[in-house]
Amino acid sequence: MRAASKDDDIAFTEEQTAAIYAMGRGSRLTLLTGVAGSGKTTLLRPLVSAWKADGRRIVGVSTAWRQADALKDADIAETSALHPFLKAIERGEFCPDRKTVLVIDEVSQIGPQPMLKLLELQAATGMTIKMLGDRE
Repeated sequence: MRAASKDDDIAFTEEQTAAIYAMGRGSRLTLLTGVAGSGKTTLLRPLVSAWKADGRRIVGVSTAWRQADALKDADIAETSALHPFLKAIERGEFCPDRKTVLVIDEVSQIGPQPMLKLLELQAATGMTIKMLGDRE
């Protein structure tokens, strides 16, 4: 059985639909793992649509610009590589709040110190962090 996405241009399997619901209903800190090429970014599309409808600001981050810009395929307009993003936080240029959703792709590539900074920011502001990656 296949479930159609909200956009009706993507058909998700039951497993993919379950992953979408798990990410959407997860806490303010959620991790989705899957093998490379399994469509983790595509699974974000209905979530991004729902978050936008809820008035949320969605920001996509990954270690490299190429990976971050790939999040635009999920309709995330605001993307950044990790290092410039952390600099924007330090300069006070990125000021999240409870209505901010930070999507981190390739989370396994992020080192402990940068991840700690992001988690501290999440704890201080109440923003939501949704992470994607693989087991490697």
